Amino acid sequence: MKTTDLIRLAVVGSALLAGGCAETLRADANGIVIEHGANQPGAAQWHANRHCEQFGKKAVLVLKSPRQTSYLLESNVSEFECVP
Repeated sequence: MKTTDLIRLAVVGSALLAGGCAETLRADANGIVIEHGANQPGAAQWHANRHCEQFGKKAVLVLKSPRQTSYLLESNVSEFECVP
């Protein structure tokens, strides 16, 4: 496998991990609520940053729920405010 192929694979894998582990529950120009893997809070922040950037704002974490467990998965719900 070529070095460029390995780099491409790493970039695609990282994008899937970052974006695939966060689900938008509610979103508008003022903020976003995201359910995400409990062990991957960075995925929620990344997702919130991308959302708020659409409005020329930055994402600020205002609330994070306790861990929720569903069989093998642990998740949190985080609420972000989009601020100028």
